[in-house]
Amino acid sequence: MNKLAIALLVRRFGRCGGMESYVWHLADKLADFSATVYVICDQLVEGNSKVKICIVGRSKKPRNHERLSAFGVQANEVVQKLRGEIPDIIVHAHERSLNHDVITAHGTLFDPRVNGFKLRWSKRVRAWLHMQRNDFVKAQTIIPVSDLISEQIQDYYAQEFSLKLSAPGLPAIEPIKAQFDKPRIAEKEVLKIVFVGKEWKRKGLDVAISICSVLKLMGIPLTLDIFGPLPNSLPTQYLAIEWITPHSWTDRIPYEKFDLLMLLSKDDPFGMVVVEALQYGVPCILSKGVGAGRHLKKGVITFNGKFDTSFLKDFISIINSHLPPQTWWSWKDLARWHITEIYTPLLKVHDAHQRKIEI
Repeated sequence: MNKLAIALLVRRFGRCGGMESYVWHLADKLADFSATVYVICDQLVEGNSKVKICIVGRSKKPRNHERLSAFGVQANEVVQKLRGEIPDIIVHAHERSLNHDVITAHGTLFDPRVNGFKLRWSKRVRAWLHMQRNDFVKAQTIIPVSDLISEQIQDYYAQEFSLKLSAPGLPAIEPIKAQFDKPRIAEKEVLKIVFVGKEWKRKGLDVAISICSVLKLMGIPLTLDIFGPLPNSLPTQYLAIEWITPHSWTDRIPYEKFDLLMLLSKDDPFGMVVVEALQYGVPCILSKGVGAGRHLKKGVITFNGKFDTSFLKDFISIINSHLPPQTWWSWKDLARWHITEIYTPLLKVHDAHQRKIEI
């Protein structure tokens, strides 16, 4: 039996964000299956003794797309070296990359059908579209993180990459069971709501505040804690609201202190904060643009833009009902799925002997 070797590309390695946590857990569990796991990153936030870390220099370029492009170039140098040493290593990108076998589509996509001023004159848009297309062209397999982003890829590129698309590589939910014994919301005096997102405009903070304001008018006492944006980046009218508390960013959100998460993004391929909240038994209000809502059956309700009796009924139900611990699969299951459904078929293409990986 030959040992499976995987190189994962991610700029920040550690449980410090949605995509970053996904990659950290995936690397950890792949190593448990006796795979040799390399991680190529430009910032080590949290190490893992099971994994071989390759750190490249961090770009100091001012624009995000320039930093992503620079990471792809530097990561490619490491990939080329690894391919020389381990010819059948599988390179799995989670960031912009120049050289990979597999890519997981985590983030919001740019629509290549955009035209007019933005496409013609914005270097940023042109750069993003070029990198995005390159990611899909280079990959042998594209893993969407949800059905939503799978549909976007097929729609935006007119089925060009359909044959490369796999089933969604859904994040795991592993309940922290001790948190499910805390008092129910109905027994409390104040409903404690949390909003998480550095990109607060895209994540729908304005909608969250609007919903909270209506609930306040209905006589429901509540607070809204905001994690992500710097307080001075928020509108002054938000900061003036007495029941709002901004916290900037922290690598760990204290979900155990809250009763409800609001994620009302215009476009969010999955929404890892939903998984994180549900691990603590915290129910969620989502918009239709959040991919997680397509896959979750318990603990979430969808806000369709109207604060009507139907939404109010669902809202009252979800905050007063007992939310049982739920797991659709574990991180171990996710790693096993990658080995059996993604990596092994690629190895069979690479290896005429169609070797098998023991799991």
